[in-house]
Amino acid sequence: AKFILAPEFAYGDAGSPPKIPEKATLIFEIELLDFVSKDDLFGDGGLVKVLQKEGSGWKVPKNKSEQRISLKICKADGCILEDKGSFDFLMGSEALG
Repeated sequence: AKFILAPEFAYGDAGSPPKIPEKATLIFEIELLDFVSKDDLFGDGGLVKVLQKEGSGWKVPKNKSEQRISLKICKADGCILEDKGSFDFLMGSEALG
């Protein structure tokens, strides 16, 4: 991708001497080398979190609070590997690994 920044969005009338002259338009060429989804839980593409239904109440559950969750593990093709249904989970516990 190429980003072109007009002087008013970069260093303005003053520039940044000695390397960037006054009123300079800056051009950056950027290459994306890698990308990891924020929902890729381990950064390896092996476990990706998918939200099925938005909950209500606390946006971030407090540690040691009990939450009612459901857990289903599926392969990319939709084949179910494990379905634990709904159960109570204590936030911060290592019950799920």
